[in-house]
Amino acid sequence: MCGWHNEVFFVKFIFFGLLAGLVVALLPLTVAGTGISLTPAWHADKTLLDRTSVSTHNFPDIRYVALHPDGTPVVLDGNGTLVRSFTGDGTTLYSFASDGSFYCTYSKTGDEITLNNTEGARFWAVSSSQYPLVSTHGSLVVLQVADMGTLYLLDKNGKKIDSTALTGRFCTSIVFSDNEWLLAGFASSDYYVVNNKGVLVHELKTPEKTMVKSAAISPNALFAAVHFGDENKDGVLIVDCQSGTAKTVELKNCHITRTALLVEDSGECYILNGDELLSISKKGQITSRFALAMQKPGLASLAKSGSFLFAGYVREDGVPTLRIFSTGENPVPLASLDFPDERALRCSAVGNLVIAEGIRNLYTWYVQ
Repeated sequence: MCGWHNEVFFVKFIFFGLLAGLVVALLPLTVAGTGISLTPAWHADKTLLDRTSVSTHNFPDIRYVALHPDGTPVVLDGNGTLVRSFTGDGTTLYSFASDGSFYCTYSKTGDEITLNNTEGARFWAVSSSQYPLVSTHGSLVVLQVADMGTLYLLDKNGKKIDSTALTGRFCTSIVFSDNEWLLAGFASSDYYVVNNKGVLVHELKTPEKTMVKSAAISPNALFAAVHFGDENKDGVLIVDCQSGTAKTVELKNCHITRTALLVEDSGECYILNGDELLSISKKGQITSRFALAMQKPGLASLAKSGSFLFAGYVREDGVPTLRIFSTGENPVPLASLDFPDERALRCSAVGNLVIAEGIRNLYTWYVQ
């Protein structure tokens, strides 16, 4: 799992080949009428994470897990300071909670899974050869069997929750909310909503037995978004996680794989749909549509902080790009930044800190 002063920030962007003219011209950014602004925080070369330009902002309690170019995880705090690095031994693999507080160790050929905190203290170990995924704050661990057709749940003590086993043909999506509810989807059209105690809340299916391609769940698990389809047509379900009811929206583009989705507690959903970014209301109505350079199938992400929405993806011409939008009643595009020295780009938001992680570098902004 990966996660990513002003004058120094801009000089480093120039050095690493970013379109620095655009960066200087467009950042800091302010959303008109809100007083909310976006300013550069810190930057890191991922091969030199022990020498990051530390931010003057105060985010010591944030944890972010980045992937070193050698494939090992690295934990940073919100100021860019190195908290812990992991030495690869060729066999041990890691699966992190998204808040960076806990991680599981496992191996491809081993039969033990352990849960540990960032400081390295072990909480439990279980015998299992399955693949673990840790919930947002470490209260649940999902075990995925090798054929990708069954998910088992462990509680915070490592005990199997026997009442909940999620099954289908080939699991395509597993996502957690901030309050640790689980949304899991399968190619067989099955998708499940599970609460933070590991109790199954809803067992649902997509229309016409189509596969789940992508999924998202809101911070407090009030709504979910399920991107579904086949080889000819795609759609999105806006799902009320309390009632299990859903509104369906048809998409003009068909995706051969997953794409980026984000859904808020209000039910407002955002999706990267090929050559456009859509916002969709909880009633299933498209409320805004912005044209984009066509995205290349593969890694894409959406993140939101304050009134800013960030879309990170690779264009059809192979160049990773970051698009920045304002949100609200009158959303507008604010900036478009290209990262030609990176092969991919993933964006995420932790509170007021926004992180864009490429193959080589981490770039961060502060929303205030």
